[in-house]
Amino acid sequence: MSTDSVFRKIITIKSAQIELNHSSVIFVAGSCFVDHIGKKLQHFGFNTHHPFGTLYNPITIAHHFSRVIAQQAYIADDVIQSQEGYYSWHHNNVITQPDKDKLVNNLNQQLSDLKNTFNNSSHIIISLGSAWVYEYPKVGIVGNCHKIPSSSFNKRILKVDEIVHELSAIIDQYPDKTFVFTVSPVRHWADGPEQNTQSKSVLHLATRELTVANSNCFFFPS
Repeated sequence: MSTDSVFRKIITIKSAQIELNHSSVIFVAGSCFVDHIGKKLQHFGFNTHHPFGTLYNPITIAHHFSRVIAQQAYIADDVIQSQEGYYSWHHNNVITQPDKDKLVNNLNQQLSDLKNTFNNSSHIIISLGSAWVYEYPKVGIVGNCHKIPSSSFNKRILKVDEIVHELSAIIDQYPDKTFVFTVSPVRHWADGPEQNTQSKSVLHLATRELTVANSNCFFFPS
């Protein structure tokens, strides 16, 4: 069949020469897209870890890795009360407790447990969902707004250099690990079509810089 008679664009994706097998230790983080990837990998028997829950912006994701590496403990200021529970500013809203101290203790226990998991990982898969971030006073960029009124936050779009700087700080420490980046194909309609396009463009430019500058970084065209 000639391409002239095909009613869709056929795209050929070149192999990235990433080797995954059942001895690989895979650490996934990021948007809901990587949640699906992680579940698929687990379903087929791969040693996969997805501890942070759904996170959309690259700065929060980078800060999670930095915190695990440095073993920087969570404190009371990292937690917010919303509705009838307590939540972490840095995590998805599925991580919650009715008691503030218990939540902080749980977060620090997970932090300790993740140190060896991350150090032993061979592949890090990161899915970036949005370059739009929400900043809360005295906290900075948050991973989730936890139903706090939007008027309490400063919303802005990240710069490419910000993203590259934060993620490079992790990559530079681990030249032996393979980093796989993807930009989630899921559209954030809440931002509007124009802002969604702007956001995805920033993320694509950032991942382009990271993969060009680092031989252990690859891009998965989702």
